[in-house]
Amino acid sequence: MEHQGERRFSDTLLSRLLRTGAPNTLREVALTWTDPSHWRAWERFPEAVRKGGTQIESALGTDFFSYLGDNPAEAELFSVAMSGMSEQLNRDLARALDTTRSTVAVDVSGGTGALVQGLLMANPDLRGQSLDLPHAAAAARASAEKQGLTDRFTAVTGDFFASVPSADLYLLKMVLHDWSDADCVRILENCRAAARPGARAVVVENVIGEIGAPGFEPLADMHMLAMLPGQERDLPEFDALFAASGWRRTAVTPTGFQFKIIELETG
Repeated sequence: MEHQGERRFSDTLLSRLLRTGAPNTLREVALTWTDPSHWRAWERFPEAVRKGGTQIESALGTDFFSYLGDNPAEAELFSVAMSGMSEQLNRDLARALDTTRSTVAVDVSGGTGALVQGLLMANPDLRGQSLDLPHAAAAARASAEKQGLTDRFTAVTGDFFASVPSADLYLLKMVLHDWSDADCVRILENCRAAARPGARAVVVENVIGEIGAPGFEPLADMHMLAMLPGQERDLPEFDALFAASGWRRTAVTPTGFQFKIIELETG
């Protein structure tokens, strides 16, 4: 806050990010990080480091996503937080991604469906689906209705470890870092198995650079260790996942944030 004199204070550029409805708001992110799902896992961070894996099950009694399924209020807050944190990134991706060769795009673990809906707004010939757990479906449908996209958008509930819908464009934004190498290969294999001829995939993730280089990625890697069985990865580690699941990297493009756009084709 900024002191205006006479005991009066006003918002600053930073404090405005904690307001409801502000552009690129971080209000829900701040609230999510103070929810039991996060702080109880971070309480056990020293043990996670010693044992080399998340201790969230000892903290919550189950894994993170199962916990959200049993706690709908926290799940809704988390979904809104991820959507708000991605607002500007989604706009950048909608401008950067060429969908003219695509007819159906599936946003894998798409939450509120914001990314694929942005692509639908940019391409009136594209149809889209958001695949996620049941707690995210209502918000995704409400978002599509608000934007007038209900005729071209579907919120699909399901498990990406079992199967994904058929499409010619798969979007995996901040998905793979949540999971172990074996789990990532399963997700990518299911996309490959359902892919139409000539399909593409777009992976949006942090990419770790040289050891010791400054950046957000090491902090994000610590958060993965606290919360989930996943990790942040460097480009060779991503390439190994792609090769094992039948995909081939064709391009890497930076965004205005710390994330990279990794484009894939069927190998």
